[in-house]
Amino acid sequence: MANDAYTEWRQDLERRANAAIGPFIADNPAYTVDATQPDYRGGTNIATFGTRDGEPVVYKYFGGRERWRNELYCLQMLRSTGHVPEVLASPEHLIVMARLRGGALGAEALEAEDVSRLSRQVGHALAAISMTEATPAADGYSPRDFACISWGGDLRAVVERYVRLCRGVQEAVPAYQTPFFTESLDLVQGRAQMLTEGPPALFHDDVWNMAVDGDTFVGFFDLEMCRYGPQHAQLGCALSLCSPAEWHHYALDWSSCLDGYGDGAGCELTEDDHVSILAMGHFYHHIRACRWGQWDGDPAETAHMGASAAAAEHHLDAMRRMRAVVEEWADLRPWFPSRAT
Repeated sequence: MANDAYTEWRQDLERRANAAIGPFIADNPAYTVDATQPDYRGGTNIATFGTRDGEPVVYKYFGGRERWRNELYCLQMLRSTGHVPEVLASPEHLIVMARLRGGALGAEALEAEDVSRLSRQVGHALAAISMTEATPAADGYSPRDFACISWGGDLRAVVERYVRLCRGVQEAVPAYQTPFFTESLDLVQGRAQMLTEGPPALFHDDVWNMAVDGDTFVGFFDLEMCRYGPQHAQLGCALSLCSPAEWHHYALDWSSCLDGYGDGAGCELTEDDHVSILAMGHFYHHIRACRWGQWDGDPAETAHMGASAAAAEHHLDAMRRMRAVVEEWADLRPWFPSRAT
């Protein structure tokens, strides 16, 4: 979206958000809106900060009903874990929720011992999400109905489709024309059936969206992209937390994260599990390389091609860092024979 068009769209979204929040506050006078708002208030939605009886809240307005319904479902389904904000009200397109304390992961420096403690808590919370039985809501809704990205109920078909699209992307984008990316796609395709044999699990796709308070995990937020996926999908996303970019003060400790996950899930992960986790971590980036399933590599679609090419090095770097984490736990030479790339 061009800058002028994006600015106009954001301004319209803010107007609609204010038009929804105003009547809500009029009917619920315990609520207020803060005079000062953060500079960044969301990408596909808009968050407005306020209070209820002096306690901090967030008014999250969604431009489309699909994202609103999906996040509402996930917040309600995961409420029992204690790891997501409490929903206070949910009129159409708007969710009013408690505001999590703390700040962003990696925003402040921590000692190694504190990082280990935090990592264990995050791992335990991830297990709680992936172990939650996500049954349909009273109105029949489930994440299978989430249509904002091309997904669907047949997870094996989902995996195979995205791999197929990415092979087309590879032909169009020079940065992806490497043995490493080919081997990454081969890994996911070769394990598609194994990855999707068990029951689907709910997983938080945007796992970076969490609040921490020093060495204490507080909770996850922005669950609008949370959906059903293979059992290893949640830890696959979490690999990025243990191999962050340089601008973060620290990475979570994978060993401690796994200890917490194992305690929460009641399991011990094997070397083969680690290969599946890596496959799902790479799959997270495959989804984005093909523009969330919207692009098959057709050069005529210049907007998609330009966006995919611009982000390619970011995704490839993240995938290499994920591989480096898993290499300490599993022999990856059978899957990545061209280790030098």
